[in-house]
Amino acid sequence: MIQHRNLALLRLAGSAERAELDALVGLERFVVHEFSPTELVIDPTQMKLLVERMEARGIRPMVRRWRPEDSAP
Repeated sequence: MIQHRNLALLRLAGSAERAELDALVGLERFVVHEFSPTELVIDPTQMKLLVERMEARGIRPMVRRWRPEDSAP
């Protein structure tokens, strides 16, 4: 099994939401990889700044932190 530490994943509802968020905060600075147009890997060292920029524009992201015990059967 491969596990990743310090990974930040941004999931968006659709491409329109991505375009809007990109126009508001400039996503290109934060994205390090794209799984799909609506699933983006964000540089974890920049996550706080991204959240601050989103909140400054009136966007409140839902941030969840994963813990190993969350996936126990």
